[in-house]
Amino acid sequence: MTNISYEVKENVLSPDYFNLVSNFLLYSEIWKCLPYTANPTTDINDKSLQCNLFNYEAILIPFVNALNIKELFIARANCNFNRDKHYKSGFHTDMNHIPDNCYTCVFYVNTNNGGTQLGGEYGFFIPSVANSLVEFPTSTIHAGVWQTDVPFRYVINLSYTKT
Repeated sequence: MTNISYEVKENVLSPDYFNLVSNFLLYSEIWKCLPYTANPTTDINDKSLQCNLFNYEAILIPFVNALNIKELFIARANCNFNRDKHYKSGFHTDMNHIPDNCYTCVFYVNTNNGGTQLGGEYGFFIPSVANSLVEFPTSTIHAGVWQTDVPFRYVINLSYTKT
């Protein structure tokens, strides 16, 4: 197994901010009324929606502060549909041209038995635990792992440099 640099952070947002973020994604009409794209992949097992969050400053500000973000390149919400087994997306990086000292984080909005696989097939599995995140260098390959226990898995995906 290769050396993979990552950090898991728990209780990332205060209860008030976490409620704001989770209510926005879980209970609002965001997935019905906002522009979204089906995940652009040819993998038939990839059942998810993505939504750009750059227009939602109230959602992003808590992350900018908690992660000391200097410049934000990617800000999106992902909604994965329940599957009959733990499918994995293709291993990938979120950016093609990665600036120096760029990080990616996956923030978990709800707890479920899905998660993120870091570093390839034999890397580390990070479970989806509400109000936690995994942060890693943007050059690290990773894959989403679909859940089987709840209807939807919600995450926020950010790529950024730090102050």
